[in-house]
Amino acid sequence: MASGELTVGIVVAMRHEFEVVCEVLAPKASVESHQYSCVATATLGSTRYVIVQSGVGTTNGAIGACDLLHDYGPDLLLNLGTAALITNPGGKLKVADVLVGERHCQWDLDLGGPITAEWGPKRSYVDVLKTNCLYPDQSLFAATQRVDLPKGVAHFFTGNSFFVSDAQHRLLPTSEAPVAVDMESFAVAQVCARKGVPFLCIRGISDTGTATANQDFYANVQAASHAAASYAQHLVTVLLAKED
Repeated sequence: MASGELTVGIVVAMRHEFEVVCEVLAPKASVESHQYSCVATATLGSTRYVIVQSGVGTTNGAIGACDLLHDYGPDLLLNLGTAALITNPGGKLKVADVLVGERHCQWDLDLGGPITAEWGPKRSYVDVLKTNCLYPDQSLFAATQRVDLPKGVAHFFTGNSFFVSDAQHRLLPTSEAPVAVDMESFAVAQVCARKGVPFLCIRGISDTGTATANQDFYANVQAASHAAASYAQHLVTVLLAKED
């Protein structure tokens, strides 16, 4: 990265999220179809944005991240979009608030047996990385402290099922931090860990993963995506100021 210049790669899952993120970060971006994905590129001042709509789920998220890194060589990768808030210690968070990922696991990955409420040593275990959890780049995470916007710091649990019931909630471990679920961040984080690219997840709260989650998601996806994109925009300003 040249001084004062930054290429920011962004992976989002759904078209609804993609359109809002582009509107906030790169409203005049050119959009192309790339092997089943939409890709928007734009240069604003000293920042080049490359925004990829990967599709939903861990496989699509990983493929989107791999394509982005291979084709565009970003300096960092942000995973934006929406998430369901499962636990809310203190009750301070609400729909359309921003969550920044402090830790990432995959709740539906278990090399030791079936998925249950018990979390053993093989749950969320990535054999090639020899870890059960993945973490954001510490410099990016620290930079969020200088973003003058409210946020929650959450533990994210990724899986290939949309949460719509309390029974699903019981498959997650307890945590003193807010717990959120999504369907891509762990996979994107894993790609970045293996490729040595700084990673951070920023998502807006769309629902709480209960019986009304489908309706709540579509009612709130635009506001939640807008909040995540706005936070990312402020974060990039902080990162550029640090380079000066």
